[in-house]
Amino acid sequence: MEQNQRDFRNVHSDSEQMPMRVNVPSGQRQEPSEQSPVHNYSDDSPKIRRMSDSTRAREIERIKKKNKKSVSLTSPLEEQTYEKERPEGDYMFTQIHGARRAQKRRKVKRTPDLTAAGTETIHLDLKDVVKVKKSTDPNPVQPIDIKPAPRAQKTSIDLSNTAVLDPNEIDVSIKRSKEEADELNRKRREFLDKMELSSVADIRSDIDELRSAMMFRIFSLIAVFLISTLIAAGGYLGIRWVQDIPPMLNAIMQFLLAMAAVVVCTPVLKNGLRRLLSLQADTDSLAAVAFLSCTAVTVVNAVFSVIKAETFPCFLPCAILTLLLHSVGKVLIISRELTNLHLATTRENCCGMFIVEDEQRADSLARGVLGDFPILASLRRTDSLTDFRKYTYSADLADRFCRMTAPLITLGAIAASVLLTILKAKNVGYGLELFSMLAVAASSASITFVVNLPLFNATRSMARNGALMLGYQSVDDFYDTNALMIDASTLFPGRSAYLAGMKLFSNVNTDNTLRAAASLAAHAGSVIGSVFSDVFENGDTRLFPVENYVYEDSLGLCGWIHSQRVLLGSRDLMTAHNIEGLPSRAREAEMVGPNQEAVYLSVSGNLSAIFLVELRADRSVKFWTRQCVRHNICLILRSVDPMITLNRVETTFEIPNGMLKIIPARMHKEYDKETAPVEHMSASMACTGSFASAAQLIIGAKVLRRAATLGVFVQAVGILLGIGLVLLEAVLGLGLTPAWMLIFQGVMSVMTLMSVNIHKTY
Repeated sequence: MEQNQRDFRNVHSDSEQMPMRVNVPSGQRQEPSEQSPVHNYSDDSPKIRRMSDSTRAREIERIKKKNKKSVSLTSPLEEQTYEKERPEGDYMFTQIHGARRAQKRRKVKRTPDLTAAGTETIHLDLKDVVKVKKSTDPNPVQPIDIKPAPRAQKTSIDLSNTAVLDPNEIDVSIKRSKEEADELNRKRREFLDKMELSSVADIRSDIDELRSAMMFRIFSLIAVFLISTLIAAGGYLGIRWVQDIPPMLNAIMQFLLAMAAVVVCTPVLKNGLRRLLSLQADTDSLAAVAFLSCTAVTVVNAVFSVIKAETFPCFLPCAILTLLLHSVGKVLIISRELTNLHLATTRENCCGMFIVEDEQRADSLARGVLGDFPILASLRRTDSLTDFRKYTYSADLADRFCRMTAPLITLGAIAASVLLTILKAKNVGYGLELFSMLAVAASSASITFVVNLPLFNATRSMARNGALMLGYQSVDDFYDTNALMIDASTLFPGRSAYLAGMKLFSNVNTDNTLRAAASLAAHAGSVIGSVFSDVFENGDTRLFPVENYVYEDSLGLCGWIHSQRVLLGSRDLMTAHNIEGLPSRAREAEMVGPNQEAVYLSVSGNLSAIFLVELRADRSVKFWTRQCVRHNICLILRSVDPMITLNRVETTFEIPNGMLKIIPARMHKEYDKETAPVEHMSASMACTGSFASAAQLIIGAKVLRRAATLGVFVQAVGILLGIGLVLLEAVLGLGLTPAWMLIFQGVMSVMTLMSVNIHKTY
């Protein structure tokens, strides 16, 4: 008993005297080490530290002393955890940076508002589902070949009600040949295709109808604009026959031209006024106010020319130019929709892009590479895209700018015209003329190009890579993305993984060995899953079913094929599972060439083969990884290949340290939950799943945001300059004619086009 007590005291002595725990790899034994002398203490009471003196308590006290007001009442200190990092690599506490930003993002309205062109669509209430992958019949017709029964004795059947038939006496032979089954399946597929394409056909007919109406409007406005400009500015340009037109006839001609423009632009005027009065103004509102004010001036000129033989300068050509440029901007939207619809219906592989909305999951997946709140984008495979047209005609930055400025400009123009008319003791016609000048100067003739032109150019460029950016809602959803989560196979597509050589060991069936390795790699989604396709005999690429698959972090793959355990991974994986016969490290170094990795294969506990795999960087992928680095987009990889390490990927694609993360195996389930395929998906951006298309979409959203912001700034400056010129004209009489106003609008339009094309939209 005394001996046992002494042993117990020795084991529970002071922690500083206890030996350090050592993690011993599987298959090895720890060498005996010299034990430190054990001190016996007379005090056998356990050494328990009070909770008030714990690390957690000290941390809370330090935070309280540092800033007592910084702690939110909804998140008390006691509910927070540690800030330091565990030895396993998990953070004991990570304060989510940008929490306010995340909260603001959650409040973003995902359902897009329609822009001005969207309100003119006729069949907008259609079921908006665009199939991107042809459906397959779940129950195809199979050929039937039933051996007929022996010839019955009776060949005639009495169909009277009183007849009783013996089934065995009826001669029945049912057959369906393979050709007949194929014909029935073909007809069923055609029926399914017609059902799927019905929605697309309705969308196409709606687009064609809208485009025809817009082209008719553009050509009509061009004719009206030329005639109106000739009549309004001909006198200032010294055209003799224009100067000889009587004032009343001039006013009547301008009024008739205004009515012609009203006929072709009724939807614009109706929508602009309605939205302005409901405080939901858009780009049509400023154009409608400018045009209607100029039309009112033509009416006043016609009346005053009869009563007082007096007319006022008419800025109707400037208002018509605004309507014309607005219509051209809407045609860009229609052309963009046609391009995206054609791409969506011709590509079978489609992945919708989305933002990981679960904040904690996004923070866990991106932890270690971001200092800000993670805005994590990823891809999810889908069979059809919903809300296609809503995203295409979503309201853009120009519409939001007009929503804020149009009421202010309208009220300010009314106040300024009334005040100056009273101060200068002028009549109503002068006040209306001044109001029309202010409305025209602030109409932002080229504001529809601010977003639609760079978005149109980006759509054409992205379509070459199989990427879809439907509308400006895409920019709103993804312009602040700072991380992209993808599978490692996306970085190494096609022939990026190359089988440089292999070594097979004795008593191994070559075909079965390669097929087992290919089956396990393909089942796990490994990048080396396609390297075996060229070495199968007779081109037979059939794979074995895999059961109980598991990925061991940083080691490799393990699965069961035909009741045999198959291991595919690094040398450490073989060592951990006690696989014998491994070559020495010196021998392995002789076999492995530059940029190559040795991948071991074990079947049923025996070393079967060694594959030398070389990873190459695809040119397109390398270009877009550089662009991601340039735009501060981190990459989050899901990988099941031990040869894909941070160092190798950073070296291969020239990614700076700290902008790349490979998520651990324990988080693969979280990745799978976020990227699980769905049948229908409402996504404002989609692509084929390649890294180039995904990166181009995110970078394009960032570039378009900057271009649109700069364009809106130029338009704001143009509005201020135009209002300033009109006010100077009213006070000082600078001689601001319709011709000079047209020149001003042209200059501002050119500056707008230059500003939105400064940034390359890829």
